[in-house]
Formats: sequence, structure tokens, C-alpha cells
Amino acid sequence: MKIKKYTRKSHQFNEDRYLVHKDVIMVMDGATALEKSSLKPTSGSFLVNKIKKDLPKEKGTIIERLDSISKKLYKMLEKSNIVSEKMLPSCGLSWVEFDNEYVIIHTIGDCEAFITKKDGSTKRIIINDLIELDNKSISELIKISKEQKISIKNARPKIDNMLIKHRLMMNKSDGYSIFTPSSNPNFEYSTHVFKKDEIKDIYLYSDGFADAFTTFKLYKSAEDLFSKNRNLAKVIEKIVKKANQDKEYNKYPRFKMIDDITIVKITF
Repeated sequence: MKIKKYTRKSHQFNEDRYLVHKDVIMVMDGATALEKSSLKPTSGSFLVNKIKKDLPKEKGTIIERLDSISKKLYKMLEKSNIVSEKMLPSCGLSWVEFDNEYVIIHTIGDCEAFITKKDGSTKRIIINDLIELDNKSISELIKISKEQKISIKNARPKIDNMLIKHRLMMNKSDGYSIFTPSSNPNFEYSTHVFKKDEIKDIYLYSDGFADAFTTFKLYKSAEDLFSKNRNLAKVIEKIVKKANQDKEYNKYPRFKMIDDITIVKITF
């Protein structure tokens, strides 16, 4: 098994992480809380740092370990009064765990996985709930930009209330599932099981990498990108170049200039 891993911070602090451990390989994409707290360097970075550091030390299945981390973090934050909905960070996750002849893939939030099989077939693993909410926000951005004849970038602050509303829908029945500190973690993961000998490659990646075929349209689809064994470092370079060519976000409507980018490729 060969593993290639890449991460690129797009701001002062990287809120993405990857973890390569003997029984789990994971990509994490943190989201900083709506209100500032004492968590450093940002609450999103703090959360993914804790997962990367503590997950290998916990016992049980990966989900049991994540639940334990979630509970311990909640208790710790409770002592500092950092447990209101607006103060809790969250993060998307995508990971592979190994069980003899099987590989088990889980995702939550807007982190994804893509599988290429030895028979040439492929599968993209994604949960659409959060992506659908983001698409609604993007549509509102475009509408405001046209109505007020301003750039997408200048329209962005005008949808703050909508983004806050969506953020507060995390782990609610009409919202989206995401990992976060919780006194009673009961997160809904997407889970898929494959036979190890069927798999050629597994890609785990944050939405910053998915921007290559979503936001920036560098490739027609995830399959177009991953089925051709492309140079991942060059893909990241292309994402950065495309973002920097559209400084007002008009050609490629989005919330920020560029996101953190992380991807891990596992080849069997």
C-alpha cells in the first residue's frame, strides 16, 4: 500500500489536517465557530489538531474513539463556558479503516472520498446536505450581486445572516451532520464497505480540493479528475492559479478567495 498526502493552507492558519495511522487514514476540514473564543490558533484548527493528536491514543472503533474525543472536548470547553451553539467549532471528516480483507470508508460533512476499482468502475462518496445549503447561499450571493450591481466578493457580507442560520443547523433534523464537541455525540456518518482486493485507489479530500471540479470547473467531474491518475500537486497548483485569477469571485462564485486544500491518495 502506497500513500501520498498533500495539504496547503490558504490563510494564516490551516484548518485542514490529515492523519496516517496504522489502523486509520483520515482527512479533516475544520470550521471555526461563529463567535471567537480562547481556542487557538482558531477554534477550527484547535479541533482538528485535537482529533489528529488524540485519535491514535483512544480505544475502540474509530467512531467510538471520535465519540470519546467529542465528549472529552465538550467537558473541557464547558469549564470555560465555550459550549453555546455559536462558540462550538465543527469539522468534516473522511477516513478509511481496515478490517482484514475489507476497507471501510466513512464521511461526514463536506469531506469526500473517491474510489477507483481494479475493474475500472468508480464511486464518489459524499453527503449532500451541507453542500445543498452552501448552494442556496451561493444562489443568494449571485442574486444580490446582480440586483445591486456589485461583485460577488462585495456581496458576500450581505449573506452573513443566511450563513449563520445554516451553521446553526448542524446536527439538526432539517440541517446537516458534522463532527463537533458534544455531551451526547450521535453523528450520522455515511459508511461504505469494500473488499480490499477490489480496490485500486482511494482518495480522501476536503472541499478545498473538490473545488477543482466543483467551483473552478478545472475538470468535468470527480471521475474525470481521479480516473486518470493525475499529478495531485499540479492539480492543487491549478486550483490556486484559478482562484487568484478571479479576485472578485465573479467568474467562480464562492464565499472566499480560496479554501484550505488537503488530499490523501491510497494505492493498493
